Amino acid sequence: ELRYAQRLASGPENFWCRFERKPDVTGKRVLDFGCSRGAMIERMMQDGADSAIGFDLNPHTTDFARRKVAARWGGKVE
Repeated sequence: ELRYAQRLASGPENFWCRFERKPDVTGKRVLDFGCSRGAMIERMMQDGADSAIGFDLNPHTTDFARRKVAARWGGKVE
């Protein structure tokens, strides 16, 4: 599971190429609907987001994100 999240976290540029550009999240709060295992949240936090909240309907993936991603960033990620 952790390898899966790391692989996704290393490649979100493919996601942003559909938009004009990747947003500057420095110092901002991020809300991720459909966060799955938290790869995008991980990347946003690495890019300077102040905090992040992720939502997903699958409790298995949100449990993973809570254990791996939220644990890494302390109280800044829910």
